[in-house]
Amino acid sequence: YQSPVVFAGLRTLGPALAGAVFVAERMEIPKCKHATPLTAGEGLKELVGDENPARLIVATQEKGLRLGLRDIPGVPIPYLNYNCFPFENPSASSTRSAEQVAVSKTSVPKSEQLKLLSLQGTPAAMAAAAALQKGAAAAAAAAEGNGSDDVAAAAMAAVAAELAGEAPKKKRKGPKG
Repeated sequence: YQSPVVFAGLRTLGPALAGAVFVAERMEIPKCKHATPLTAGEGLKELVGDENPARLIVATQEKGLRLGLRDIPGVPIPYLNYNCFPFENPSASSTRSAEQVAVSKTSVPKSEQLKLLSLQGTPAAMAAAAALQKGAAAAAAAAEGNGSDDVAAAAMAAVAAELAGEAPKKKRKGPKG
């Protein structure tokens, strides 16, 4: 794409940029949504939007525009450095967004974890799954209070507490007192 604002700016800069105007004429030009004329940087920011749904790549040498675009996740920013065309490292917002997408794609939904607990068939797992629907404290108590002092009960309590967003309670080791 080529922003109409950038295209108009290229034309006003004169014959020194005739080559850039020639290349820009062959690019697709989307319609602008603004009524008043904007600067080229503002036009590009508006074209990208808040989340870059069209997955645009913005190539610019303007440092202020690059700083503004770093706040928008998923906007690759190449720049010209002598005779190579490197990309900037992903911004913090892009990295956070990618991590959130990865977690959402790889995490097991709560409903599926409940099914897995109930499919294990052990009394501790069944109690933890049933209590998990009521809350984390009840799930941990059910898994620990089942009478079985095995590793599975402790694991079920930890899973139940993690699902409910609470840290599992650690059992004290050693002599009491």
